[in-house]
Amino acid sequence: MSVKKMLSLLLVFAVTVLSVPLAGITRAFASDLDLLSYRSINENTEIEITDCDVSASGALEIPSTIEGLPVKSIGFAAFRSCASLTGIIIPEGVTNIGEYAFQGCTSLTGITVPAGAECIDRFAFYGCTALNYITLSGGITKIGASAFANTGYYNNTANWQDNVLYIGSYLIRAEADDINGSYTVLTWTSCIADNAFFGCGYLTGITLPAGVV
Repeated sequence: MSVKKMLSLLLVFAVTVLSVPLAGITRAFASDLDLLSYRSINENTEIEITDCDVSASGALEIPSTIEGLPVKSIGFAAFRSCASLTGIIIPEGVTNIGEYAFQGCTSLTGITVPAGAECIDRFAFYGCTALNYITLSGGITKIGASAFANTGYYNNTANWQDNVLYIGSYLIRAEADDINGSYTVLTWTSCIADNAFFGCGYLTGITLPAGVV
């Protein structure tokens, strides 16, 4: 075989090998978007994710823009019962995670809520029983009741401090029957979830730090 022919064959082989992963990446992104339903909101200036095919599995990335508009919201029950999803990448720019948005995603193991998020509504991650790793950015001003109830993180007693559950600078829930007398909220707390102290009939006083918004 001539040197020229050998070089030609090597070039064809290299182009073929390099083209496979690039094509795979393109198909993966298209596949993620194909699984999602969405609508335009706020006078057609923003996008809200409204639904995900329950057959979705593995890790899924929500795009930061769709049809040239920024993705700003994950709507009511958008990913509810997507039990085969193990990971979800929420893009920066999303400001609202709606009620029941990820309820029942029982294979989801970790979540990062990025900078810019302002609201995580009630029951947003309820029943995500494998969800053991939760990272919340600063700036969230509302966490709805039971947003993280019955998650792996919530159900792990090692995460509770003196019968109170925190996620970073957010106070999520106090055990109603186990809080007695006066309680001082940790100094770095920035937000207290809705109904966090609901039913705490033995609570006689509470001290809030200056940074709570």
